[in-house]
This record gives sequence, C-alpha cells and structure tokens, in this order.
Amino acid sequence: MLVRVGRFSVMVLTVALLGWPAAMVNAADDTTQRFADCNHNSIPDDVEIAAGSSPDCDSNGIPDACDVRLSFESVIIQWEGPEISDIDAVDLDMDGDVDVLAASDSTGWYENLDREATMFAYHPIIDQPAWRVESVDMDRDGDPDVVAVLTPHSDQWPYIAYMMVWFENLDGGGSLGNANLIVDMGHLWAYYDIADLDADNDPDVVAVSPLTKRMGWYEHTDGQGSFSSFQEISSDGGQGIYAISIADLDGDDDGDVITAGSSIGWYENLGNGAFGTENTVVAAMQRATSVDTADFDGDGSLDIVVAVNEMDQILWFANSNGLGDFGSEQVVTNAVPYPFTVVAADFDGDGDADVVSGSLQADEPSMAHASAWYENLDGAGAFSPPEALPVLRSGVASLQVVDMNADGHLDVVAADFVGGQIAWHRTISSDCDLNGVLDACELEGNDCNTNGTLDICELPLHDCNANLLIDSCEVADGSATDCNTNMIPDECEPDCNQNNIADDCEADFDGDGLIDPCDPDIDDDGVDNAFDLCDDTPPGTAVSPWGAPKGDMDNDCTPTVADHLFFESCLTQSGPGRQPVAEDCHRAFDFDDDFDVDLRDFALFAHAIGNE
Repeated sequence: MLVRVGRFSVMVLTVALLGWPAAMVNAADDTTQRFADCNHNSIPDDVEIAAGSSPDCDSNGIPDACDVRLSFESVIIQWEGPEISDIDAVDLDMDGDVDVLAASDSTGWYENLDREATMFAYHPIIDQPAWRVESVDMDRDGDPDVVAVLTPHSDQWPYIAYMMVWFENLDGGGSLGNANLIVDMGHLWAYYDIADLDADNDPDVVAVSPLTKRMGWYEHTDGQGSFSSFQEISSDGGQGIYAISIADLDGDDDGDVITAGSSIGWYENLGNGAFGTENTVVAAMQRATSVDTADFDGDGSLDIVVAVNEMDQILWFANSNGLGDFGSEQVVTNAVPYPFTVVAADFDGDGDADVVSGSLQADEPSMAHASAWYENLDGAGAFSPPEALPVLRSGVASLQVVDMNADGHLDVVAADFVGGQIAWHRTISSDCDLNGVLDACELEGNDCNTNGTLDICELPLHDCNANLLIDSCEVADGSATDCNTNMIPDECEPDCNQNNIADDCEADFDGDGLIDPCDPDIDDDGVDNAFDLCDDTPPGTAVSPWGAPKGDMDNDCTPTVADHLFFESCLTQSGPGRQPVAEDCHRAFDFDDDFDVDLRDFALFAHAIGNE
C-alpha cells in the first residue's frame, strides 16, 4: 500500500504473524499444533484458564500471555540507489528519534524528520565508497560520532578496505567534521569491531586480514581519536574469518574477541589489552558470515549465535559454565537460504533473547526469508521456525534491531545490498503495553480516539504536552485548541511570539515561514522593519533604501500620478549618463540602477504607476 505522508510517499507493507509461544510447526506434516502448556509451567493451559490463574479474555482456549501476535508495517526510507553494504541506527542529531547511517558508493545519514519515523532527509558525509559504517562516541563528549571503513572502489567490497576514519559530531546535531584517520589498513583489513579493550573508557579497534592471516588491535591512546600502531593478537588467526564480535565470554568484565568464518573461536582478554591464544568453539565451519552474543538459555552467561551462509543454517552454542567453555551446536533454523547477518535481541519483549536474520540471497521469486525472526520459545534456546519480515527488492546486507518510534517495541531496519533499498519494519504487537492482556480486551474506555490502539501505547508519540492525554482526543473534546486543524494542540506548536497562537495561524506576508511579528523583514525587500517605511511591499518589487517602492517619492508606499511632479524635477537635473544632483532622485527614480534618471526610467515609472 502506497501512503502519502506530508511531502513524501512511503510504502507500507503489512505482514501479520502468529505469536510462537502459542504455536509450533510440526515438522512431519507442517501443521500448526497448539502447546498444551504454552508457558511451560507444567500446568495445562485449560486447567490454568479454568482456575482463572491465566486469563483468556477472547475465550479462544489460549492463555492471553501466549496469544500475543506480531505484525509489521514497512516504511521505505530509501526506495533505490547504489549497493548498500552496511547501516547503523542511532540518534545522530540528538533530537530524541533514531536516524540511519548508510555505507554505499558514498557515506551519509538519513535524518528522521518526524515523531512517527515516516519522513527522512539524506545528508552526505563523504563522497567515497565505504564498506562499513557505525556510530561510536570517539571523543567522549557525549554525542555519537561516525566511523567508516573506506574502500577505493565500490566493486571491490569487502576485501580491499584501505582506511578506517572517523567523523566528529561537531555540535551534537549531526554536523560532521572532516575525516580523521584511525588506521591505514593497507588494502588488507576487511573485518573489524570496536569496543573498550583496555578498560580506559574509550573505544579501541580490532581488525582482521584474511589475506595476511593476521588479527590485532589498535589502542585508542588519548580518548580524542588518536590510535596506536598495530598490536598483534594472532599471526595465523585471520585466514577464513568473515566476522568479529567483542563480548565478555568469561565473566571477568572485559571484552574478549570472537571470530567466525571457516571456524569459530575466541581469544581471552587477559587485561590491559593482552590476549590469550585461540579457544576453539568449532574447528570447521562452512563460512559463518555473522556472529553475535546473548544469553539464550537464561543461565546468566553469554552464548554465541552465527549465520552459516553456505549451509543455510543459523546455529547457537551454549556457554556451559560462564567461563567460555562451549557445548556443541544447537540449531536455530535449517530453513533459511544463505543467511548473511544475524542479530540477537529480545524482539518480542518476553524477557529472553530471540534471533533476527537477513539473507544476502534469498528464495526466488518469493524472497520469503530475506529477513526473518525466530522466537526463543522457552527461554532455554528452543526456537520457532522462521517468521518472515516484509521483503526488500533483493537480499539483506545489513540490519539493525532498534525501537525506531519509541513505542517500547523493537523494530528492524534492513538494507538491500543489490537494490539499494532501506526499510524500517515497524513491529506492532497485539499486547502493546506488555501487560499480558490482549489489547482487544482492554480497548473499552482506553481508546479515546477509537483507532484500535490503547491510549497508553500512543502516549510516547502523541502526548506533546505530557499531560497523559492523547493529543487528538484533547482537540476532539475541546479541551485543547487547534487552529490549524492538524490534531496537535496549539500549545505544542511553534509560537515564536509566545501569544498562545500557533505560528501556522498567524500572518506571514512574504511566505518565508516566519510569521510577521517575528520576521525582521516582513516583506522580504532587504530593508529591516525598523527602517522600512513600507513593510507590505509586494514580493519582487524594487524598493528604495527606506523600503518604499521605486517611483514613490512622497513615501505613501504607492507610486502614483502625484509622484510625477517629483519625477519631472529629477529628470531636469539628470539625463542619460548624468547623475542627478539630489540623491533622493537616484534612490526613488533610477529604476535601471545606471546612476541617472532618463527616459528609460520614465517608461519604467509609467509602468509602475499603471500597475497601481
């Protein structure tokens, strides 16, 4: 569905999905079988419902807590463009909403322009191909800066990455400075991660080169963006590595380095940036292209999840003792084609870590699993089958899981590698306030604008004056004025002269967006109001230095026949090529600005009189 939003058109795609705590696919006959104990508390669902310990407000035989459904609406941030290799989602301009960084044949960011995250404006950062981009506070000033890995040519991603740079957020508002070198990668480094490795509270860089088989780190030496030379972690660990992540696997409060590719392993951070030898998780693997960590089994330690691109698998490995000893592989899915990127997050808000994936190549023609999510059904690492998210033009090169619209639910922002499309998949839950009761059963008395969404779930975006009332409902019941009928109370609208009237509803003579009481030049004639004798001169009219229209000598703001006598006097003083004695003659009657008053000016003067 194509929806017009303001100046922009956005594609809204809606996909409805069942909540998997209440359902499970039977692999034998591919039919949906309801759990008898959906919440895994060893009490049958029907017994809980009958006893009243588990509400079933819609009387469908499923406890409400297990009956939550998710659906998705997709807003297209960028319709098409050059290949996109990476994105990041961050509030770059510190205005309270989430913006999107993108690496392509150039690097830039999309500013989120409205509270609904439906309008975006692109701002370039550097006109050079980039392989990776992310936000990091490099100079520790409290605002996000931008890090990019540049590459000489867009058709050489990812193996020729020759320079990592960062751009300072100069004002906290998204104005970025010039590129500052982090490391010259020498055409060899391809994969990296950023985190504080030496416990000095600034971000360091880990990088790996599959070509030289080396992996090492660069220390952030001053907290202001200066870095040390290469410090080796492994001289033979780089070959076959396609992904790096930094996480505390052994519970000692420092970042260890995890590698994934033709094998999976990790290197213990021994403290102060010293690293141990590789700890092998899996000795042989068919091209793992992405790695992330989360506690999938609820034991308090970080586990590992990987996307195994060439085996159509997503696997996870349990950290069995919290010290980095990992068990054998456990399957998230064997049913997703060519998974390329994987992210762990509590996507459904039930307190355990789920998995979201993107595939660079997906099923054709349906593209059914270009991006999907997998619910952690029991909090112990048993996952649902893939739930497809709305599709892009082709496969997904990068995705971020983030709450884009501040509604309390994690959404997905995904980038299409080939088609250059970027989309925000907005998550809509049938239990928007996460209270274990279906929204449909709570709407009575709690949906003032009868739009099917609980008021409490609309407040974050639709309560501009923070009075716990939905804006549109205040307007509708007359408790708030809305002079421009946009369903936003006037008190929340721009009011430059603070007269409690929205600027939209006051006069703006020159149409420049500044209402007249706040506009220093009401008629935009270049003469400040304080010196302008005629502040309502029509736009485009030539004026004298005191703001009167040319041809108006008596300063009544209108050239008329009465000014003709003045013109005759000035004409006798001047003539072609002869400057008039009286300066006022030049200012009032020299229409063509050639420093004389002649017959050409007379013709223009006559025309001005005729226009009045």
